[in-house]
Order: sequence, then structure tokens, then C-alpha cells
Amino acid sequence: MTIMIPAWQDGALQPVEKLAAHQMGLKHRAVSIFVMAEDHILIQQRAFGKYHTPGMWANSCCTHPHWAEDPMVCARRRLDEELGITG
Repeated sequence: MTIMIPAWQDGALQPVEKLAAHQMGLKHRAVSIFVMAEDHILIQQRAFGKYHTPGMWANSCCTHPHWAEDPMVCARRRLDEELGITG
């Protein structure tokens, strides 16, 4: 499945395939989510098989909004996909 994300090319935001955006080093939209409970923050260690920043400790989860997807809708989608958190 090809995922098109918003990335800047030639000074304009355009739909670009996610992997290509990373490979070409294009600036692109991303969503970073931190799950917090009182004074605790849930963090993750990225899989060692990832093509960028493998093994790095990071946010609770993250993703890229699909082309024309609202960032809040994207964040809720990813929380459900990664952690089963809804609402």
C-alpha cells in the first residue's frame, strides 16, 4: 500500500510517497504523540529494523498524516493503531 504524505517540494506542499520523502530528505508533516498520566510519560524504543533512527528512545507513538488528513484525526488514528487507545 502506497501512503502519500504532505511534503514540501519546490516550495509547495505536495503529496509524496512516505518512504521517498524520507529518502530524499524532504521536510514533511508528522505527528508526535506523548501519552501522559500525572507525572509519568509513556515512551517507546523504536524497532532496530526501522530505516531511520532505529533503537532510539522516542515519544509514545508517531506517524505522518495522510494527504489531506487533519492532524488530530491522524493522532487519534495512530493512538488506536499502535496502543489501542481511543477517545
